[in-house]
Amino acid sequence: MLLVFALTVPASILFTKYRTKKVKPLFKERSVKLGELNGFVEEKISGQKTVKAYNAEETMKSRFENKNDLAVEAYYRAEYLGSMVGPSVNFINNISMAMVSVLGTILYLYAMISIGDVSAFILYSRKFSGPINEAANIVTDLQSAVAAVSVGIVKGVPMLDLCYEEDSTAEVDFNVVMTGEDAFVEVQGTAEGKPFSRSGMDELMDLARAGIAQLFEAQQAALAGS
Repeated sequence: MLLVFALTVPASILFTKYRTKKVKPLFKERSVKLGELNGFVEEKISGQKTVKAYNAEETMKSRFENKNDLAVEAYYRAEYLGSMVGPSVNFINNISMAMVSVLGTILYLYAMISIGDVSAFILYSRKFSGPINEAANIVTDLQSAVAAVSVGIVKGVPMLDLCYEEDSTAEVDFNVVMTGEDAFVEVQGTAEGKPFSRSGMDELMDLARAGIAQLFEAQQAALAGS
């Protein structure tokens, strides 16, 4: 029985790693397509007068539908294939439990072990495989993680997560959206007063990345706790 379990547990771990590598690019593509769609919508809404001036409403509508279809397809592929990881690993572990139960029954019939031994081994085996199942079930959530923060310069001081009062008086204001893969989905920046320098923008981006990293840590802690 131990041999059966020793074979299926590594199989579960290897399958999880394999499927995670396969699904990871799909989540990256999903974030890219979502960012392209958001950027297109924002650009056309802000330039609505120009679109109307050139009578390009139908053209912009057609382009939006195309980008939206690509975003929907990328989202579906990532979520569908990503959500299969957990159930697949559970299936492997259930096969392991079934094989252990059958083998334990045969050994019991030949008076080699007792029913209590079989029951105890199954319970301990399920306890051991539990964390593997939980890790596989949250793979999709971890890979699809997205977080956003606001950063800005208020009275000459770079600040993270601006409140309304700080945002309304900021000299520079940025909204940053990132994925769990340290990739940018959206960056919006405005100089409310005088223009900002490249070094100032880099400092705000570093501040935003640090804040988003803390949000991802909180998300993972919440998922682990659930």
